[in-house]
Amino acid sequence: MNRVNSHRRVVGIAGILFVVLYALPGLLWGGVRPDEAPAKVASELVSQRGAAVASAYVLLVSSVALLAFCAGMTRFTPAGPRFSPILSSFAFGAGAISAALLAAANAVLGALGGYLLTDSAPDTVRSLNAVWDAFTTASGLFLGVFVVATSLLAFEARLLATWMRWLGVAAGVCLIIGAGSLATPFRGVGVLWVLGLLATFVWIASTSVWMLIRKAENAGV
Repeated sequence: MNRVNSHRRVVGIAGILFVVLYALPGLLWGGVRPDEAPAKVASELVSQRGAAVASAYVLLVSSVALLAFCAGMTRFTPAGPRFSPILSSFAFGAGAISAALLAAANAVLGALGGYLLTDSAPDTVRSLNAVWDAFTTASGLFLGVFVVATSLLAFEARLLATWMRWLGVAAGVCLIIGAGSLATPFRGVGVLWVLGLLATFVWIASTSVWMLIRKAENAGV
């Protein structure tokens, strides 16, 4: 029981830490639109260099917290339900890809702000900023897949509150559609990216609190 409770605490803390660290850069740095003119992208990044580099390192740490949360959430695979092992593996794979893309995106941003910005041509700066944006968007897409798969796993395993399961499905679907829209010339439903991201933050935070306060039981994590 103590081991189960300890596992839940780690998962809960990792989830809350991820939400805080992912949201914090929004207060430090608003980002630079990748479709702006190269000179404007370079100028804005130079003027916000310190905030951009700080945000990159904060988000790098958040990717580690995300990976820990994903690994912990996909461990509750009971022996009975038929599809749980498949959903668990699928969810963890999507979460791991999301964390890796988030880390890669902000490694690019950190290198750009710390070493490449002042010595690179505006076109190069714009291209690297576009890589950061693309990796971040793709990370969000796989995060949405993780949230949907984990929520479906929770339905089958009868874990989490019912409203949390439905919120996870809705948030993940919105994030997937929104990320897909931003990755294509058609951006008509790109607003779903913001809605999906906010709803996903709520889902991760509420799930983390649930993991922290729920008493250990013999079945599941």
